[in-house]
Amino acid sequence: MRRKKTVLVVDDGSRIEQTAMALSEDPDYDLLLASSGSMALYEARQCGSEIDLLLARIDLAGPGMSGLDLAAALSQETPRLKVLLMGRSQAEKVAAGERWTFLAQPFDEMQLRKAVRTLCH
Repeated sequence: MRRKKTVLVVDDGSRIEQTAMALSEDPDYDLLLASSGSMALYEARQCGSEIDLLLARIDLAGPGMSGLDLAAALSQETPRLKVLLMGRSQAEKVAAGERWTFLAQPFDEMQLRKAVRTLCH
C-alpha cells in the first residue's frame, strides 16, 4: 500500500478554501493549509521532509514572503520537494521559470487535479 502524498496549499483569503476543496475529496492526499508564506514555512518545518508538494500562489498578499520566496526557501531545505505555483499573469509565469511548474489562473478543478497528480506520482 502506498502512502498518501502530503500537499501544502498556500493561498490567501477565501481562495484557499476553493483550492483545497478541489483536492480534499481525493483520498491520495493529505492537505496542510496556510494563508501566508510565513505560516507555510512554519507548517513545513513542523512536518519535516514529509511534504511532497508545495502548491502556492505566486503573489501572496500581506506581509512576509511571496510564493516564489517560499518555494525557494523550501526547495533549499527539501531538494526533492515538488512545487506548483499558481498565478494570473505572463510575468508570474516567467518568474516561475523552468525550475517550477506553473498553473495559470483561473483554472478548473480538473486542471488542478491533473497538475497535482502529475507532480505527485
